Amino acid sequence: LDNAIDSNGGNVTLNSDRDADGMGGVMLELESGGGIRTLGGNIVIGGGSDPLNNPTGALPQSIAKLDQPGNAQGVGAHIRTDLDAGGGNISIRGTSNDGVGIRQSAGTIATSGTGTITLIGESTSANDHGVSLSSGISTVDGDLDITGVGNTGTISAYGVVISNVEMGSTGLGNVTVDGTTHATGGFTDA
Repeated sequence: LDNAIDSNGGNVTLNSDRDADGMGGVMLELESGGGIRTLGGNIVIGGGSDPLNNPTGALPQSIAKLDQPGNAQGVGAHIRTDLDAGGGNISIRGTSNDGVGIRQSAGTIATSGTGTITLIGESTSANDHGVSLSSGISTVDGDLDITGVGNTGTISAYGVVISNVEMGSTGLGNVTVDGTTHATGGFTDA
């Protein structure tokens, strides 16, 4: 994403893996002045025939984690820029069979008013997380729901990882974090 995607109340949908073959993720890279702003429209990142209810596929290993050279895991949805729905809803669904389902490593994900944010991520590869957040995420009076499923492994496969993140609702919105893992190692809490 080299420039901003701006909408005056219209929805923005990024639909990867349209043919539902498990390939084709979304990577939004931080650029100066970049990001997605909808002024009340919804932001939907997903895949298949219904991106609101179906996840992305995985990014090709060669580009999936440019911020972590040498690590070739594929990510379903990698967010490294600002997403601001300005009162609209934000839905991100990502899955990967070779990495993290949803990773946010830069930028903020935010909406205002009664707008909601829903993140649903799943990893089906060993020792990977469903959702990994390391940047800001917030609502005002709308709910913030984060659901992640980590797969099997002996090291760690958290459902949801939240690291040094300011997140929450600044008004009446509820915050729900639901993590599940199938890992058997010492770090199995979701």
